[in-house]
Amino acid sequence: MKNLHKQKVIIFGASNGALHTFQILTDLGVDIVCFLDNDKYKCGKQMEGKPILSPEKLLTLSSSFFIVIASTYYSEIKKQLLDMGINKDRIILREQIILSFMDARYLEEKKRNVIFDFSEGFVLSGAVKLAIDIAVSAKERGYAVKLFSNINKKNSNFYTSMQHETELFDFNLSHYKEAVDSVLKRIRELLPCTIVINQLAQVYAAAYIAKKQYGDQVRIISLIHSDYERIYDENNAIIDTTDVFLCVSKEIRENFINQYGVNPEKVYLKQNAIRCEKGFYKSYTPQGQAIHLAYAARIEKAQKRADLLIPFIQLLENKKINYQLHIAGDGSFYPTIKQFVDTNQLSNKVHLYGMISFYEMNQFWKDKDIFINLSDYEGCAIAMLEAMSFGVVPIVTNTSGVNGVIQQGINGFVHDREDIRGIVTSIELLNQDRKNLAECGYQAKEYIEKQNGWEDYMDFIESLI
Repeated sequence: MKNLHKQKVIIFGASNGALHTFQILTDLGVDIVCFLDNDKYKCGKQMEGKPILSPEKLLTLSSSFFIVIASTYYSEIKKQLLDMGINKDRIILREQIILSFMDARYLEEKKRNVIFDFSEGFVLSGAVKLAIDIAVSAKERGYAVKLFSNINKKNSNFYTSMQHETELFDFNLSHYKEAVDSVLKRIRELLPCTIVINQLAQVYAAAYIAKKQYGDQVRIISLIHSDYERIYDENNAIIDTTDVFLCVSKEIRENFINQYGVNPEKVYLKQNAIRCEKGFYKSYTPQGQAIHLAYAARIEKAQKRADLLIPFIQLLENKKINYQLHIAGDGSFYPTIKQFVDTNQLSNKVHLYGMISFYEMNQFWKDKDIFINLSDYEGCAIAMLEAMSFGVVPIVTNTSGVNGVIQQGINGFVHDREDIRGIVTSIELLNQDRKNLAECGYQAKEYIEKQNGWEDYMDFIESLI
């Protein structure tokens, strides 16, 4: 029985033994309701400011309680209570309460260390942003947090408040074994710990060994961010040594369970959440001025479909839409996009920011009207949720998680993958009706504030840790 020290307790007895029990339990913060005694001469009096009642009064008490027998007549009193109809589970030992208190106190003081895998560095991605926000909140909640990152991939996209919690390792692939050994040594120093992983690399390899050696002292949580076959295959390969698979959308959880026969009790669902900036008031570009479009993602053809930006821009031009397109991110397709913009003399309309920091992203969203996502697959995109939290209207392709967030035409628009024409049509609609733009943006922001609560999300994460 858990948290006995937080329950209402009645002490049966009104002698020295009962006094000692009272002193111990009140020192532990236990709520003592009263004393009971079979001696009718004691009944009606007080002891330590608490009334002494006859046992029959138990039947008149409305609130739930537990009874501690503090008398040398333990067996007789226990039989008396059972004969009165008192549930045997309500009769407990003083020592049970003491151990309940000590157990809770120990667990509170000995919270697990929480290790986060950033072996790819602090790149500008939704998965990294979410993991950093979780780490920040875990630290605020009293956990000892460590961020294992790559010494070869330092950059400024980082929360300065977590610099002291960051430990750098040489994750160069040519030193794979040495990196695993270094991480494993550090994990051993941080036991007991929970390790949150994003990929099968050196941190997971070390966690795997530690799990085999130390069992429950090591807890492994795998975050499944994408609805992608390779991601499913990788997580299926680590079924036996992973405690929790956390999926960010209903579709991802169902696919992982149904396609691979994974035990549903190990696979959890929690839609991504974000830390919202409080007190922000959104204003939209007035009618007649260029509508501001935002694209924030890795500039890659694979998954993100950055190659579709070129026909997207061409269609905006052909339809003579008055627009400003702001592109934040970097990747292998970035030079192609830049060449296209320069060749077509579009730098006054298409603005390439490259990689910007997490701090700068908050500012990036504030003056934008519409968020664009062209991906073939996602989890539940953090960039989309962030944009919506600032009242930016999402117009996105139909990837995992979006239909649980976007109500078509109310707080955003969802189109089939590669449907550039449909996306531009939705932009035209909002461009021509800025009142509708503002209403959609208001609904988007309200959804995030009401349905995407960060503290509720962290309560759930803490239950897994």
